[in-house]
Amino acid sequence: MRSILTRRLDHLRHLLLCTSVLLAASTGLSLGAAAAEPMVVVRDARIPAPAADVAALYFVVEDRSGKGDRLLEVRVPIARQVSIHRTTHKDGMSHMMPVEGGLVLPAGGQLALEPGGLHVMLMGVSPMPSLGDTVPLTLVFERAGEVPVQARVVSYADAAAGEKRHTHP
Repeated sequence: MRSILTRRLDHLRHLLLCTSVLLAASTGLSLGAAAAEPMVVVRDARIPAPAADVAALYFVVEDRSGKGDRLLEVRVPIARQVSIHRTTHKDGMSHMMPVEGGLVLPAGGQLALEPGGLHVMLMGVSPMPSLGDTVPLTLVFERAGEVPVQARVVSYADAAAGEKRHTHP
């Protein structure tokens, strides 16, 4: 009697395990696996402390999917208007031009928004952030979807230095 009961329990355990594996496979989950690595990683998001209701936003995005992506939109709740711009230099003059259609993030590569190049313009900023504050924002990608980010409000010198900056103990 004990062996029949034991065999039936073993059979039920086996069926339960098979059902769990099939369910996980059909939903794209893996049993016991850690959370999937993000498709994109955003680092060094920073806003130079604004002196008026206009500010810039800089950051670096890295593609971890190996498939590339496209930054479609940037949402910043403290800004009335947000747009992506490119600074160009011609005949000793700098010009800012809006970028239409988003920004391409190359497969396995990175996209740097920095002073003197690509950047995000924030217009109608209110309330005005102060040096040391963090500003929540959302980057919207074609493949990765919405990615929440916290941008630090920094001095103009630190904004220009970006990832190259370092601190001394």
